[in-house]
Amino acid sequence: MNTPTDRGLSLDYEGLTRIKSSANKLNKYVAGYIGGQISIWTGDSGSGKSTFVGQELLEAIEQGFPVCAYSGELPGPVFRYWIDLQAAGHSHLSYKFDKLKGEDVPYIKGDVTNLIRGWYADKFYLCDNYNEVTESTILDLFRYAAMRHDCKVFLIDNLMSMTLDGPDSDYYRQQSAFVQQCKQFAQNYDVHVHIVAHPRKSEGRVTKADVAGSKNITNWADNVFGVHRVKDSDSEEEKKHDTIIDVLK
Repeated sequence: MNTPTDRGLSLDYEGLTRIKSSANKLNKYVAGYIGGQISIWTGDSGSGKSTFVGQELLEAIEQGFPVCAYSGELPGPVFRYWIDLQAAGHSHLSYKFDKLKGEDVPYIKGDVTNLIRGWYADKFYLCDNYNEVTESTILDLFRYAAMRHDCKVFLIDNLMSMTLDGPDSDYYRQQSAFVQQCKQFAQNYDVHVHIVAHPRKSEGRVTKADVAGSKNITNWADNVFGVHRVKDSDSEEEKKHDTIIDVLK
């Protein structure tokens, strides 16, 4: 019998369920998003973490992996609108002036929306938040999506929007327990779960220790990523980019 300490025994990545990231350098560091694992995404408000994870959902669909998402911040139609904008790309977008906002807003040209929705029709499932979503209901929906639709990638955006069971005084402990349940779900169904979590602080470069809640949240995670919007105070090399993803774990 071989044990994990036996010499010569190595992990065969080719035998694992893996979903490639849309960022090639990220694949180099984490070897893709692996089934049975969870990734925590954090960053300041407006840093682009939700936008990037949405891009990763589209990349998974492009690879043939059905996805299931829950957004606690945006109503279903609005979340879908942003996903459609990302799928369309700049070449299929136009802008029109919104009198209420006082600025131009993007919209998708012609019948491109129908083409996009036809492309992801059987691969993109959205858990709407028209009712209060608890940890039990979201995991039940995720299990159904995994068994019925063979979804392999899941998104919770964000952890702080969840209604957790138990007294408010134990909120951080409940968060940790929920992330543990997500990890168990990922392992049971050989799927990958992305979880967006806000940081404690709103200034400076976010670290793993800055993820709001119990430190056990990041302990349960296999990957922790910080999404950083480039600022004037960053290095000249970093200022060549708009946004940087820090691999924190």
